[in-house]
Amino acid sequence: MIDVAERDERVGEGQHKARECSMLMSKKQSMMAKQVEKESLVHDFMVFLEAIENGDLHIARNFDEKAMMISVMRMMNCD
Repeated sequence: MIDVAERDERVGEGQHKARECSMLMSKKQSMMAKQVEKESLVHDFMVFLEAIENGDLHIARNFDEKAMMISVMRMMNCD
């Protein structure tokens, strides 16, 4: 039979593992969101470069350089 102290210790370990799992899942979601942001940034920039290459001024003018700069700075600062 399991005594009360051993049972409490097992419950405590289980709670610790549950918190750790929750923290790791949260970190994974955050990392995935940052990856999606990076991929979107690269895609948008490639569209801009292609528009310049093809002489499509309408698309090139719609490119938001300030938003791109802010996104790059945020990634460099690891925010």
